[in-house]
Amino acid sequence: MNKHHHQHQLSPERYIRTKARTLPIGTCYVSANWRQTGNAIIIVPRIHINNNVTHGAFLVDLYCLGVKESYWQFNQPQLEYKEYIDRLMHEDPFEVSVVPADYVLVHNIIYGALEFAGEIGFQPHKSFELTKYILEEDDEHVKLIDIEFGFKGKPLYISSPMNPGEKNRVMSHLYTRLGKGNYYFITEEEAEGFFEKENRKCPGLPGS
Repeated sequence: MNKHHHQHQLSPERYIRTKARTLPIGTCYVSANWRQTGNAIIIVPRIHINNNVTHGAFLVDLYCLGVKESYWQFNQPQLEYKEYIDRLMHEDPFEVSVVPADYVLVHNIIYGALEFAGEIGFQPHKSFELTKYILEEDDEHVKLIDIEFGFKGKPLYISSPMNPGEKNRVMSHLYTRLGKGNYYFITEEEAEGFFEKENRKCPGLPGS
């Protein structure tokens, strides 16, 4: 390998930071029930000139925490990527199927949730420091879409029994930052009944 060629070999992380936004965006995906659950699984792909795919996957909480986690895959062969999307569309481990979505929509979900979470003191997962470069820059070139964040004007934290540490941290923060009565808290097991009750009060809310 000659010196000139070696100088142009970038690590996947450095490539994402410096080059990903120069690649065209492919078809994006979002979980089909994101409006009903307040949680979105989002896939944003960038297409290389050889048709391989670098993509980011984002787990977004619209009600409270913003970007909870994100993942990336670099220069994935097109067939492998298609198999990955097919699994998400039909046999996702979260039991939530994804559907094609416009990039502007998923951008607004991610950055709107980030802004809402930031206002109450929650920062995005550290993985977002890299995966944000798979997204377009958040500026006036991306059209704003009116999406509701939080629930009825307040943060709503839905805790999972799989993550008791998160529950303690989030509840302590909400109580200290906002004070009792200024946020909602329910468990995953209570969510269905909670939304049914709220929808009887105000038809058309998430979950209806």
